[in-house]
Formats: sequence, C-alpha cells, structure tokens
Amino acid sequence: MNIRILGLVAITLLFCNSAFASVPVVLGTWTGTKTMTATNCVSNPSLDGDTSTKIETIIVTNQTEGSPDVFDNISGTSFYTDSAFWPAASETFSGSIYSDGFFTVTFSPSGDTATGFYVNGVINVDATSYPSADKEPYLSGGCEIDEAAFTLTGGAQVVNAANAAGTAIVTGSTQTLQSFVNNTVFPVMTRIQNIVVNLITDTDTQGTRFDMNPVAGGYKISGQTGRAAGGDIRNLAGWGSVTYTDLENDNALTAYDGERMAFQFGLDYMPKDNMVAGVSLGYEDLDVTTTFNQGSVDGEGFTIAPYVGAVIDDHWSFDALIGFSALDYDQVRSSGTIKGSTDATRFFWAANLNHTYAKKDQWLIMTRAGMMFAKETTDGFIEDNGTVNPEREASLVQAQFGADFTYLAGDNFEPYLNATYNYDLSSSSINVVGVTGGLVNPFDDDDDLLIGAGFNYYASENSTASFELRHRLAREDFEETIFSASYRANF
Repeated sequence: MNIRILGLVAITLLFCNSAFASVPVVLGTWTGTKTMTATNCVSNPSLDGDTSTKIETIIVTNQTEGSPDVFDNISGTSFYTDSAFWPAASETFSGSIYSDGFFTVTFSPSGDTATGFYVNGVINVDATSYPSADKEPYLSGGCEIDEAAFTLTGGAQVVNAANAAGTAIVTGSTQTLQSFVNNTVFPVMTRIQNIVVNLITDTDTQGTRFDMNPVAGGYKISGQTGRAAGGDIRNLAGWGSVTYTDLENDNALTAYDGERMAFQFGLDYMPKDNMVAGVSLGYEDLDVTTTFNQGSVDGEGFTIAPYVGAVIDDHWSFDALIGFSALDYDQVRSSGTIKGSTDATRFFWAANLNHTYAKKDQWLIMTRAGMMFAKETTDGFIEDNGTVNPEREASLVQAQFGADFTYLAGDNFEPYLNATYNYDLSSSSINVVGVTGGLVNPFDDDDDLLIGAGFNYYASENSTASFELRHRLAREDFEETIFSASYRANF
C-alpha cells in the first residue's frame, strides 16, 4: 500500500480516537425510574426479593471545564420520590464527566456515589447496592438494597421543538454546522488548491495555460507561460469571494428554511518555492424561518482562518486551515411573542491530501481525501418570558472524499465538474420530543454527496474569476444549494 495512504489512515485513526474528543454537555434536567430489590434480609428472609420503584430527577446546574477536552466538573441537585425502602428526599451532588461520556458523582450528605455513561443523549447509571434500608420492615429485617441499572432522559440536548428557541435546532444541529463550515472552508481550500496545482504544473499562481507532454501512463503538465518558481511568483496575492446558500429542513418536527450570505477576503504569499501561506477574513449573515416554532433565527458573525498549502512531489499536495468565528444570534418564536438573543463561537479545521493528474490532452483531474472538525458552542440565555435556554454544543468530525474534473477549453476558459462524498465519523445529537411523546433524533443521517459545476475565467495573466453552483444530495430531510463567485489577483 502506498506510504501516503498508510499515513493518512494512521492520522485519521489517531484524530478520531483522541484529538476530536470533546466533553459532552449534560446541563439540564434528567429523569428516570429506578427499580430496587431487597436482598440478604438476614433478620427476616421472607422479605428477600421484594421490589419497589422510585422516580429520580437530576438537575445538572453547573458544568465547568476541568481539563480541556478531557473532563468537566459537574454539580447540581438530586430529587427522588417515596418508595418502600426510602422516603422522598433531595441531595446535592458533585463530580466529573469525561470526554468518552463516563461520569462519577458523590451525593451529599449521604456520601453515596454513582457512576455511568452519557451516550447519545441518554445518561446510563450503573447498578449499585446499599447496606441497609431506612423504612420498616426492611430496616429491622437487615435487608440490603440492590438498585438495577437505569437510564435518565432529558437534559440540555432534549427539546420540544414546538416550544423551543430557534437556536436549539438551527445552531444546535450538525446539518447547519456542516453547511456553515463547509461554505467557509470551500473558498479558502479552492484558493490553496489552485495555487498548489499550478506549482505542480510549473505555471504562475493564476493558472495560465498548460502544455500536456505524454509520459508513461498519462501526461505530464508543463507551463506554457508560467513564471519560474522563486521569481515573481512570490508576489503578494489577494482574493475575495461571495457565497450564497439556500438551506431547507423538511422534517415535520424541525422544519426550517433560510439563506446565508458569506463574504471572504484573503491575502497569501509564498515563504518557500513549494509552499503558500495566507489568512482569510470573513463575514456571514444568516436569515432562517423556523416553521417548527412559528419563529425565526437571524445571525451574523466574523471569521478568521489562517491557511497553508504545500507541494509534496509531481502529483501530491497537502492543504490545511484552522478557523475561529464569533457569532451573534437573535431569535423569536410563537409568532414573535417570545424573543431572545445569544452569542456563539465556532471553531473548525480542515485538511486534505490531494493528487493531481492530467489525462487525455486537456483534462486535469484532482482527487482528494480529507478531514474536517467543527464545534459550535451557543451560550445559554433567558428569553423575555423567563424561559431558560442552557448552553448548547454542536460538534462534527467528517471524512471527505472528492474529485474535480477540469477541461482546459481555451486560453482563458476552464469549465469543471466536482463531487464530494461526506461521511460523519462523529456528531453530536439532539433528542427531540416526537409526536407520540417519545424521543427521536432527526439529525442522525451520517452521509451525503455534494456535487458542483463551474468555470474559471482568466481575465489577464494576473487575475482570475471563478463561478460555481453546488447542491447537496442524500442528507435526510435536508437540502442545500450553494452559489459562489470569487476573484483573485496578484499585486
């Protein structure tokens, strides 16, 4: 197997098992039913096997960072109803939750402990035993009490969409997180890949025409009017882009539709003959109608994203970026009668390994394998009717495999087609109250296909304009259409 493929697989496994780990958010109210059994009743064996149930409610009121992406500290209050073994009572608790979902807490004043795992929006509490009961006849009977494992549902990630703030769905779902980040990453990655392709082909950074020289198995590209690397190619270059996105969710529980406009500007230069580095600044504006709660979500924000690209050899190249966004959201629901505002932050990065090849005289083919990580944290806020909305976090780890097919049609025109398959390796979930009262996750589809078509137009040796239309397919209950235009120039 090619050493580069082995390396990519190793990096993928390493990232999936460590670097992408983030501590789940469990703020909120959780409720479940315990089943308890009396055992080892030494003073009255006839009580052995008696059972009772009680409803326990856990309110996690605080979650603070303990060690970044390793564990958080949690605390709150526990309430449980009356049972045959214990009277109704309440206690406080504190403990920790880890990036894999494992938690451990200690209750006060009893000193009892509990452990378990948070998985897919549900808290699973381990079975435990207690040395005695507090109620007769089980107290005098010397009975031990065994509690079976049970589950708690609720919390910050469970919503009744019809009565929820719009941000709970729009900014809390991985559908929109993927859309927002991909459409921020795309113009930057396109810019990097255009440069590294032209470095491989030994042309200038604006992509002037190519000569195709036959070699074994295909063609080797050489520049027709390109400048030598290390000369004027090091000039500072600038670019700008505008991206319009139309997005729609048609699930009956979470239906929304809207649009997003994004403007990005970037500067880059070449610190080495085989490398480009730069930075992108962006602004976005979001306008979404949230049918599920008779409301809307409006947002805006700014992004900064440094990026780098490098040529490895005659065919292979690498590109990567890291970005941070600061965002503001305003939302209304219930036909505008309930309002609220909040802030959010978005962190993301993406990286690709690319292979560039020329075929059939005028075809340029780039294939790529990449990874993307994104996390958006929306601050907790209180709506003007007093409804408390806890902090929410949406996170996504996605593998991406794509190909671009460019036809070198003439001296200044290049039409192309592209396709990218996206697969969610890991994603946060939102449990929504269904029509029958049960919990469903309307965002559990884990793959899609993004197809596109566009063209590059070379206005001069130092300037290029690009236009592209893309559409996302096969993501359940979600559609997205994107139009983008960009302009690049050397200074």
